[in-house]
Amino acid sequence: MLAHERNRQMNAIADSSYLHRQIFDTLNLSVAMIDFDYNITMANAFCLREMGKTQAELQGEKCYYLLCKHGSPPAECPLHQAAQDRQPRQAECVRDGRHLLVMAQPIFDRSGRVMSVLEIPLTPPSCTSRSSSWKSTTCC
Repeated sequence: MLAHERNRQMNAIADSSYLHRQIFDTLNLSVAMIDFDYNITMANAFCLREMGKTQAELQGEKCYYLLCKHGSPPAECPLHQAAQDRQPRQAECVRDGRHLLVMAQPIFDRSGRVMSVLEIPLTPPSCTSRSSSWKSTTCC
């Protein structure tokens, strides 16, 4: 009886983990999870396709180097700000010639502590009409 209950709980955990990964990978947006040392810890399938890399190739890379083409995190990095104040942040930037709105969403552990930050770069629909007035900063 005890073994059956343990097996049921393990299957429930596996199903939950699979469901979360499936949701993460089916988003039609580039999403990367980044730790406090600016290491990419995980990326969804869309991000991997966009970057032309595997999960293993991205994992452990510095986000500011790989994504932002900087030698260190820029001062206006929304990931740093989101980790510090525990609030979602965003910044406008130009990355590889593309106008983006970079969203940074803190991810909390069960104790309520920020454990990592999701980076989600979006191409705003109005960016083509705003291109002359767009802030041309580079950011993470």
